[in-house]
Amino acid sequence: HPLHHKVKRRRIKTIIQTVITMAGRLVRRSRQIWMKLTRRSGYSILLLNVYQKWKEAR
Repeated sequence: HPLHHKVKRRRIKTIIQTVITMAGRLVRRSRQIWMKLTRRSGYSILLLNVYQKWKEAR
């Protein structure tokens, strides 16, 4: 069906909203702050990929 197609990209607004509502915790260690995410969420992998691409582009 033409209206039901696989999503090829995600909007930044959707990604930010997902990160805000994800289960996680902030961990402070060695003068750094880490954001620990649960691996059960499918968005954890997506967020990690976005972060790695952003880090490479810097």
